[in-house]
Amino acid sequence: EDDTPESWGGVYMKIKGTYIQVGEDDVVLDGANASEEEVVEDADTTTETKIDLVHHFKLENIELSKADFKEYIMGFSKRIVKAKKEAGVAQEEIKAFKTGIQAAAGDILKNFNDYSYYCTDEYDMEGSLALCTYGAGGEPYLYYLLDGFKHTKI
Repeated sequence: EDDTPESWGGVYMKIKGTYIQVGEDDVVLDGANASEEEVVEDADTTTETKIDLVHHFKLENIELSKADFKEYIMGFSKRIVKAKKEAGVAQEEIKAFKTGIQAAAGDILKNFNDYSYYCTDEYDMEGSLALCTYGAGGEPYLYYLLDGFKHTKI
């Protein structure tokens, strides 16, 4: 798989994650080499391997059944459609969203057990969930529902 974000079903953004080592105050990218000048004073420090996107955005892994996911995605989709209508979005765009979210949800449900599901650290189930799956080499890929976020150009 390539490393570039891609739109899945026209509604999800796929982003490749990276494993990082997280300690008390340190974050070290996997594969990074310590400088020869650095001396590790405290060898007792424990580290944990995490996915960078999960760690930095303070996402929490949650358990969902297929029925829970269906209920979530239907309710979330309805709220997005309502917001689009209230914002005066063209009917064609709303129809494209509905088609895309149905296709994506169908694909997710077919491979439901291949995904891990994440929400905010506040366990806000009204917001957008992130989905995580793994490539052939074990690299994590996270999927974000595009209309669940405000886009900011930087």
